[in-house]
Amino acid sequence: SQTLAGDAALLAHADAAVRALNQQHEPLPDGAPRFVLLHRQRQWCDSERCWMGWERKRGKVEQLIELLAGGPADAFVAFVDSAGLSRPVSPTPYLVVLDSDTLLPPGTLRALVGIAAHPANTPRVDAQRGRIVEGYGVLQPRIALPLPRPGSATWFHTLSVGQPGLDPYSAASSEVYQDLFEEGSFAGKGLIHVQAAHAVLSGRLPSAQVLSHDLLEGALLRCAAVSDVPVLEGAPVHPDVASSRLHRWVRGDWQL
Repeated sequence: SQTLAGDAALLAHADAAVRALNQQHEPLPDGAPRFVLLHRQRQWCDSERCWMGWERKRGKVEQLIELLAGGPADAFVAFVDSAGLSRPVSPTPYLVVLDSDTLLPPGTLRALVGIAAHPANTPRVDAQRGRIVEGYGVLQPRIALPLPRPGSATWFHTLSVGQPGLDPYSAASSEVYQDLFEEGSFAGKGLIHVQAAHAVLSGRLPSAQVLSHDLLEGALLRCAAVSDVPVLEGAPVHPDVASSRLHRWVRGDWQL
């Protein structure tokens, strides 16, 4: 259903936790809280026949980009008596998109922002075509594998991922698409230029039809593969999990 019995208690707990977090850290230079709480209400999806967040991760990113670009905050819940906790600071130049199991090592964000801020990488939008024609609207760092957690390693994990956590300089490589065509592939984890993404992606893709959005977004935003800046993400430890993920990816790739 659109609302569940425990929703209010969970949101109240999240509200209190973010308030406590902001008390432990100094506010931003303009006085705004350093941490914000953004939550979307469930909407009915005809294709999935259930109540869910609009367009899942793709919709969340698109609505957040619209909010960061100065648009309305209608997509997110305005928490009562939480002034500033449900409104990010504007203007925000960049957005980092990560999955829940993606780890951002120290220094990675600074390195990505430095690359994005280089004049040669500044995105230039062709308004008629609705695409990035020069520069890059999204940076995709290299995805490295961390060491498995104690007790979680399996024979399948060891055989399928090779040497997790061990990445000598000789093992680092570039991406062939970046080398040959000056464009990489977006895997859904990286740094996005907010204004460029808003100009290119806002209302661009049809609702309830796109299975895999990462490659499509990267093609429209002109993705750059950054092979010398890594993020960490674990690999499946069981064949069923790997098979399910591959099935989902293949369906999306075939549709694209």
